[in-house]
Amino acid sequence: MNRILIIEDQDTNIEILSDALGNDYKISVAKNGELALKILEAVNPDLILLDIVMPVMDGFETMKHIKSKAIYRDTPVIFLTANGELDARIKAFDLGAVDFIAKPFYTKEVVSRVKAHLALVESKQKVREKLSNTVIGATRTLVELMRLINPELHKIAVQSRQIASKLIEHLNVIEGWKIEVAIMLAYIGLLAIPRNEALLLLRGESLDNEYDTLFKKQHEISAKLVGQIPRFEEMSRMIQLLGENASSRSNGSSKGTIFGAQIIKVCYDFEIGCWNNNLKEDVILGMKQEPSIYPIQVVMALEKVMDSINKSPYLEITIQEVEKGMKLYEDIVNKEGKVLMEKNIVLNDMTKKHLELLLKYEVSLEKIKVYK
Repeated sequence: MNRILIIEDQDTNIEILSDALGNDYKISVAKNGELALKILEAVNPDLILLDIVMPVMDGFETMKHIKSKAIYRDTPVIFLTANGELDARIKAFDLGAVDFIAKPFYTKEVVSRVKAHLALVESKQKVREKLSNTVIGATRTLVELMRLINPELHKIAVQSRQIASKLIEHLNVIEGWKIEVAIMLAYIGLLAIPRNEALLLLRGESLDNEYDTLFKKQHEISAKLVGQIPRFEEMSRMIQLLGENASSRSNGSSKGTIFGAQIIKVCYDFEIGCWNNNLKEDVILGMKQEPSIYPIQVVMALEKVMDSINKSPYLEITIQEVEKGMKLYEDIVNKEGKVLMEKNIVLNDMTKKHLELLLKYEVSLEKIKVYK
């Protein structure tokens, strides 16, 4: 059952809305914007009905705070107000409102509009899921190919994605999954070079042969391969921009694509630098000294993320990222609390397969915690 958060200070209006919607939806109420922001995460609404004129914090200010959080940017917000002025409506829509209902309420209108917007959300979610399945399948195929041909390169790619994931969360990036896909596939071009030679080139050595040329064109090669996959055009462009220093002057690219490429550039060069036995602090310091290549906003975020990772005793990864020798940080339990796999168990081919089956059929977990 969908949950609706009503942010309204008038008891009469709350009662009318609750009566109209309570039979079909779970209802939560906040009598001002400040309280709404405090309970938002716990409520996790599918739709918000938001009054404009309220004490403590008005609807416009509340809306700004709600939409500043990436997780709620797609949550439909319908404004409620007795203010029918055009300027108020324009401001509401500019802030991200999907609709506008004037007081006094006609309950049938409220119910119809709520139903329509929730149906639209459901429709968009189905499209996203279909796209996600296509993206995940194609990505897994290419990443598995990398693991088989060059295991060391695969490990670097996985670690780069883990760092990118933390950066995306810290920077509150919309559709950050595209960046995670792009950084994993940014290494694909190196498969055109034999394993040992590719690793030598990553260490900064020059081979003075055709592999040097391929190495310099690695991002171009990766971008072309990725660009041949349907719906991967934006990820392909992000990878292409790596060879252009992800410059804000890059023609034909949206700000989101450019920012995504900048995040990838920072994660890519950081991981390669650390893989070459450089201290993390030294790699970050070097990036700070080249702001034209590495945006300071992203580098500072990386520094904070790495501090957080260094303090954490575990990694949070998907089952596809599990490597031999890792240990479970915590028990895997089902809904009834029964322990299905104990913590500290070493993950090898057999135990990983067992864990895959548990995650597929008995436990709903996207990521697991393992010791570093």
